[in-house]
Amino acid sequence: MPQDENGSLSVTYTIIGINVLVFMIMGLQGAGIFEANGLVHLRWGSNYGPLTASGDWWRLFTAIFLHFGILHLAFNMYALFSIAAYLEPMLGKLRYIAAYLCCGILASLASLWWHTDSVNSAGASGAVFGMYGVFLALLTTNIIPKKARKQLLQSIVIFVLFNLAYGLKGGIDSAAHIGGLVSGAIIGYLFAFTIKKEKKQQAALWVAPAVIAISIFICGWYLQQNKVSPDVRNNVLRDIKNDSYPDVDRFKELYQEFVIVQDDALQIYHQHGDNLSGLPQPILEQFKLKLEQANSIAVKMMNLDVGDEMKKLAATVNRYVELRKKEMELTLKISAQPTNANTLNIEREKVKKEIDKELLKLK
Repeated sequence: MPQDENGSLSVTYTIIGINVLVFMIMGLQGAGIFEANGLVHLRWGSNYGPLTASGDWWRLFTAIFLHFGILHLAFNMYALFSIAAYLEPMLGKLRYIAAYLCCGILASLASLWWHTDSVNSAGASGAVFGMYGVFLALLTTNIIPKKARKQLLQSIVIFVLFNLAYGLKGGIDSAAHIGGLVSGAIIGYLFAFTIKKEKKQQAALWVAPAVIAISIFICGWYLQQNKVSPDVRNNVLRDIKNDSYPDVDRFKELYQEFVIVQDDALQIYHQHGDNLSGLPQPILEQFKLKLEQANSIAVKMMNLDVGDEMKKLAATVNRYVELRKKEMELTLKISAQPTNANTLNIEREKVKKEIDKELLKLK
């Protein structure tokens, strides 16, 4: 496995091209250019614990080609390109590909291990940090001439330390960065051994396949030991499905509006001892207006294109509002028809029990 003496960066260009192409296609599907839509990333294969650890092992791989916004993509591709001119010719195509992919999946695994709170993770940064780890390892050997080694080592160390420190600010998957860096350093020392062998005209073709096999084994073993139950997986898949409909965001906005209107109406209701018939006319009209607003919101929610769970919630909201209106009508009838008060009161109590049932569903 000789080194690539012509200095071609074809593998690096291919990696960058794949990342850019995936980003463009995901953008067309609503992934977001500057602010990411994590739901689209989940569908495309981001690294999310409940799914990765319940059968979607391939997410360890696919996650390294997905990015949360154009700045995320640009930084990672620039960082990779910055060392590619040194590293790809030095390693040769096969070792370079093996290092990139193995560092990427091991970085994804480190993220999965560290984030017990199920973080939606993606990006090439773990793989890129891995390549810097490979380069750091090679720079501590005599493969690279001593004259060039010191300056390169200094710039690489500064880059790595700066970005690790930057990752501490939050919102950045430092676990993947560190996992990639450490795995890259180990792989770098193994590849340094093969390069030295080749310079002595001694073959060491087994090292790259061994690195690939060991990386796959480590990932497989971890996933086998840390399986997530089918119930957890099914709940996540249900939530993803429910959030995939076009009107989900509008539904959530309307539901928040409903909660505010309902709270205002109940405040009026309870301030007067649940006695609508005793309310002054202006206050009663205000209460009626709140119910009409809630009813209008419920109708809008019923007509949105959302999943089954949200449709059920919309139906509950609609029924709750109808029951509140019926309760108000019965209360006013009791005041207007004292001779039928007992019968109407029994009916109103039944309605109140139905209201309590619907309220439980809304909590």
